[in-house]
Amino acid sequence: MKKGFFFSIDAFLALMLFTLILVFIYSFFLNMGSLQQQYYFSEDLFDVLNNVELSELEDYDSITQLNYIIDYNRTIMEQVVTFTINVTNKDNATLLLTDIIGNLTGQYGIGVDVESLIFERGGNATNVVVRQRIVSGEESL
Repeated sequence: MKKGFFFSIDAFLALMLFTLILVFIYSFFLNMGSLQQQYYFSEDLFDVLNNVELSELEDYDSITQLNYIIDYNRTIMEQVVTFTINVTNKDNATLLLTDIIGNLTGQYGIGVDVESLIFERGGNATNVVVRQRIVSGEESL
């Protein structure tokens, strides 16, 4: 009789422990947010940087006042890569990105890394979405 009683209590405690672990795992995945919106935001921002030429932004006063841009027929990322390749113009890449995407409002931090981190806005990140593409630039200006 004693063996059956202890076996029943042991089985009951094991079942309760197993159920408790399942509840914790389920609640963890329930509270974990999806990265879908961050993925779309990063993809859209990268599409804009890779497809919009600086000549298309000449209507904006802040772009026409940028006297360090030489070729307005390049896309934004091509100009950033060109500035980054030329060590003397590396600060201009940061200035260009700050002028174009530095004032974006939103809840997301943004960082652009071309050989090294050249632009960053945001704070501590709990989730990171990374996008990458091959972009060419010219070494001599």
